[in-house]
Amino acid sequence: MFGIFKRIKQRIADGEYVSVKGSLVHAIDEKEYNSILPITLLIDSQERKSYVRQDKPSLLCIWNGVQWPVDTIELVGTRMNLTFGGDQHANLITVSVTDDVKGLKSMFVNESMHVSNECVLISTSIPFRVKLERTIMLQRFENWSMHKTLTAMLLAIIGTRIHDTHLVMRGIYPFADWCYVFINDRWVKAWAYVRFSREQGKKNSTENTIQFFKTKSLSKKNLICSIDSSDFAEEVFFTRDTSTCDLSALKIDNLRAFLSEVDTIKYVGDVRVFTNDRKTRAFEYRGGSPDIEKLKVSKYSSSNNSTVSTIEVSEDSSPVRKVHGLLIRPLPHKGIHHLESLVRFILPIMDCLRLYGRPEGFLLDHKHQDSLLFGLPKLPITDYLAQEELKLLESESFNREHPQRQIKSFVCDQLKLDRSNLTFGIVHSMKEIASSLPSTAALSNTDF
Repeated sequence: MFGIFKRIKQRIADGEYVSVKGSLVHAIDEKEYNSILPITLLIDSQERKSYVRQDKPSLLCIWNGVQWPVDTIELVGTRMNLTFGGDQHANLITVSVTDDVKGLKSMFVNESMHVSNECVLISTSIPFRVKLERTIMLQRFENWSMHKTLTAMLLAIIGTRIHDTHLVMRGIYPFADWCYVFINDRWVKAWAYVRFSREQGKKNSTENTIQFFKTKSLSKKNLICSIDSSDFAEEVFFTRDTSTCDLSALKIDNLRAFLSEVDTIKYVGDVRVFTNDRKTRAFEYRGGSPDIEKLKVSKYSSSNNSTVSTIEVSEDSSPVRKVHGLLIRPLPHKGIHHLESLVRFILPIMDCLRLYGRPEGFLLDHKHQDSLLFGLPKLPITDYLAQEELKLLESESFNREHPQRQIKSFVCDQLKLDRSNLTFGIVHSMKEIASSLPSTAALSNTDF
């Protein structure tokens, strides 16, 4: 049943929404804006945080096939700054390190770090590679965790304003609506269809799937990509599209403008991408193992660091490849602001994948690994881990397959200890802001 969320629909041409920002949220009053301010402060602090800086790091950068010795490397927020060329001809390259589709497993290969399609770093220093791996793992954990908390806050605030929230929360019927998904480096309009069983013990049931189709027809030939509950699912939360907004330019004093850019859902986990080409073809695959039974040939291409697999496709099946992550942008209908669309969209996804305690009820204990608020620091502290704890993290063996799970386990162990004498980063200029995040008790109520 697709009509449980009745809306006044507005005809939108394909691709039009991609370039249009979400509308401002007039439904949130001043008091509620102030309650969101602390978490936006943390996000702002994280985007400006210098995680590592090193001069003369014995590092080579291959940029579009041209090799340069790196003079300085610095990881700030979600960006990596590289300078090379010496004092006379200094050049600066800035690249993002938030490419979740690739994952850390395929980012670090032997002595190489594949930051992007254009940039590859080569280091013979094992200690430095270890430090860089752990730092990027921590950076992603902190960035995702803060956006999960923002998600919790918006769920609590917006959820109370949705008149049929009880239907959304109970998930009595499958959820379906239009959205955009970011596939193959472009936004594609898709019909999202989410079905799941609320019965205990059915997390891996075939009834629990999230599918994206080209049209409202649910036939296999229209399938673009899917997420199955049996696949590995890590996180899902609200965020901004980094391709259309400058995260380094976040201004916490303009909260309305900030929230207008929060118009995307980021899913971190396995995604199956389909094509309806019935012929044998090669796929460029970055990371993990292709989930295909009929794998004939696999060879490694050093030119682009991709595993190129030739796949034999039968007449009754479609080629499949897996990527590690998906961006989803709901389509706000006329009369509904974009944050409400986000809330309506993300709850069925959480229920289907049984994340954060859903569908039974949200987990809100900041010491519980599966909580939306896990590890949340208390302002003015802005770090999830103290400097002393970072050194311990660097000494641990590294799990490139599931780094998020590893760091969650590490943080969970540290939260059980006395951390009062450890060294944390703080926000000196914002101490006048509330010293802790407000309560999200509304989330604990199944009906908000």
